Amino acid sequence: MDPTTRELMARLRESPGDVAAYERLKAHYLARGDRLAAADLVEGWAARRIDRIEASQAYVEAAQCLADLPREAARCIDLLELALTLHPGHVLAGELLARRLAADPQAWIRSLERRRDTLVRASRPEAEVAELEYQLGEAWAAQGNAERAAHHLRAAYELVPTHLPALRAARRLALEAGRLEAVAELLEREARAEEDRDVKIALYEELRALRERELRDLPGAIDAARAMLALAPEGPRSDELRFWLSDALHVEGRVAEAMRVLAPFVEHGDEKACRRLVELSEGRPDADFALRVLALETLAALYESGGRLEAAVAALEKLSKSLVTREEKAPVAAQLATLLVEKIGDRARGERALRVWAEIAPDDRRPLHALAALLEGAGPSEALLDVLRTLAADPVEGPRYERRALEVARALGMGPAEEVDPSEVEELVEPDEVEELVEPDDVEELVEPDDVEELVEPDDVEELVDADEVEELVEPDEVEELEDDAPPRRAR
Repeated sequence: MDPTTRELMARLRESPGDVAAYERLKAHYLARGDRLAAADLVEGWAARRIDRIEASQAYVEAAQCLADLPREAARCIDLLELALTLHPGHVLAGELLARRLAADPQAWIRSLERRRDTLVRASRPEAEVAELEYQLGEAWAAQGNAERAAHHLRAAYELVPTHLPALRAARRLALEAGRLEAVAELLEREARAEEDRDVKIALYEELRALRERELRDLPGAIDAARAMLALAPEGPRSDELRFWLSDALHVEGRVAEAMRVLAPFVEHGDEKACRRLVELSEGRPDADFALRVLALETLAALYESGGRLEAAVAALEKLSKSLVTREEKAPVAAQLATLLVEKIGDRARGERALRVWAEIAPDDRRPLHALAALLEGAGPSEALLDVLRTLAADPVEGPRYERRALEVARALGMGPAEEVDPSEVEELVEPDEVEELVEPDDVEELVEPDDVEELVEPDDVEELVDADEVEELVEPDEVEELEDDAPPRRAR
């Protein structure tokens, strides 16, 4: 033993943690070409390290000292495995071990199994065990044993659901084997595990296409599409995807859901989406009728502003049928009537619409005013007269409409008698006024006594009333009373 070696070893025996002495002695051995001695020194140093990372690095250095010594190949492998057991993420250790065992795949598999078992016994974190299971899966796949490969890959992603390399490798094997249901399951797992949003969306799109076209699983495809929309509600393909999703839900009989998918389009006044909503809800009691109403309102506004007035009329008519209460229907009836009368100029349909409006809103005088104005344009008519008589009851404008009603009645050739209620006759002519109108002498001139005798002969009177019947009708005593009470007769 040379003096330098003796001195440095003495220092290390006295102080095992003397880093300077350790580094000088290691360099001294390597300079002399004594790689075995250097490996022994470094391995002993690693065994005394408390920090796992430091110990792992030291074991890798020891293995490197033995790399060129054929007789130490097994020991070199053990040192690298030990380094990886302490620090599974040590890249250099993994590369050196894989390179050394590349010529013997089974030896590589056994090495992985030993390290995995060591980690399990030491209750190391699941992520470390999962990584070795993944490597075992890849190793068996390289040997063409898909079954054992799939077993280890599943073990990896079940231990760590976000182990993307294991998921991708397992999906590749399932696809090669034609197990499409397994491919779909793994795609879904991978999409959930992926953190990159764009990659995540692409995975869900692949899953949607697979379930729809290959597996004929429309509910599964719907779920994938929903996931895509949740990730990118305003994405470049979101519009196309919403229409696809709406159609798919409709096929599944989920009409209300199919409609709600298109709701964002209605808020932006999308005509295509509004028309689709109306189609979806047609005759369907399970439809979302609030959305149907909103879609029809939007369509009516779009059509009217775009000059497509007949289309607007059709939309308003459908809208009216979709509403229930008078309060809901009244504004629609008003809009429809205004459109037909003022913009389209269709007198017949306008009249019908105004009458419907008046019936829906009996306390609203606007439809009657509009109807009267419309009918006035066609000249006097019984229809106009009916409307005017109804408006005549208005406490404010009634007199004006009453006068106009009289004018229309005369124009139609209706006599005053038809315009006067018989109950009002007594108010029109008082009893005293009758005496002023007809004098007694005038009466005598109108009817002469001889004329009366000609009109009624005495014998006729006797035939009309028999004397005995008179006695039965009026008793003698009653006659006297009647004569006493009778007013004096006017002298001729």
